Amino acid sequence: MITEADIVVENFSAGVMERLGLDYASVSAANPRLIYCSISAFGRDGELAQRAGFDPIAQAEGGLMAVNGHPGDPPVVVGTPVVDLTTGMMASNAILAALAARSQHGIGQRVEIAMFDQAVTMLAYLATNSLISGANPVRAGNVGSTVVPTGVFDAADGPMFICCANERTYQRLAIDVLGRPDLATQADYATMAARVQNREALVFLLKAIFATDSRDAWLKKMRAAGVPVGPVATVSEVLAGDVIRERGLLSQIPHPTAGMVPHIAPPFRLSATPVADPRAAPTLGQHTAQVLSEVLGYDRAGLDALADTGALGNAKRSSVASN
Repeated sequence: MITEADIVVENFSAGVMERLGLDYASVSAANPRLIYCSISAFGRDGELAQRAGFDPIAQAEGGLMAVNGHPGDPPVVVGTPVVDLTTGMMASNAILAALAARSQHGIGQRVEIAMFDQAVTMLAYLATNSLISGANPVRAGNVGSTVVPTGVFDAADGPMFICCANERTYQRLAIDVLGRPDLATQADYATMAARVQNREALVFLLKAIFATDSRDAWLKKMRAAGVPVGPVATVSEVLAGDVIRERGLLSQIPHPTAGMVPHIAPPFRLSATPVADPRAAPTLGQHTAQVLSEVLGYDRAGLDALADTGALGNAKRSSVASN
């Protein structure tokens, strides 16, 4: 199959593909156009290649945990496996780059993605700032340390996140939403540098104001004024909310054994080549016989023989034949 493939993606432990004779050096000679993507925790070369790793390990060792959480509290792992997810995204980007290169040069190549590398990449400007200043980034929790006011503020009935990242949006908040032009002109709050210097006093004042009205009332006022704001929603609220419905992200798809299962659409839209309607993921071994017969040329007798030896897992002769 590899000799006919465009792309191979593997994330086995170190040495597995070599032991199977399926490493890049072994298979690329027979298929010079092959793009071979290896995903690992710490890379495929050197002593680090032997180390096992999972998402929280990469978050911890790559610095993400150190910048996540509240001041004075222990570091916190991000609630979703962000390194796992973004490593896969980066792998797809790299594969597309290799495909573009192949269209120009006619040959494939090896692509490598390491979870640790991706975790460091996700530090973004925090890593650059640390390299320049020599100082460690501090955990800021839900309150912006360099952009004020930014963070979680409690309305009378629930939290909301406000992000006034520039003078324009802060002026709108102070004057148009709060009716407090003094907060826009007073020396302690008139510039971003001043607001950063006097963050605690300003945040204390704003919290007292926001506690006087409902979240929906504040959201309506701020959105009308062009102040970036959103409710701090639970997952259930998100999935039952107006935005996800307006975006058309939810659907139901039929599954051969589970009935109808919920589906969340991908976050991208293509105008010329729309994303295909979703289909249920294949069941275990659903296409084994099809691949073996159509790609590798096995006939019915060969499929039955494989099934008899257990090479197809729990598949029996009858189920293989029906495929």
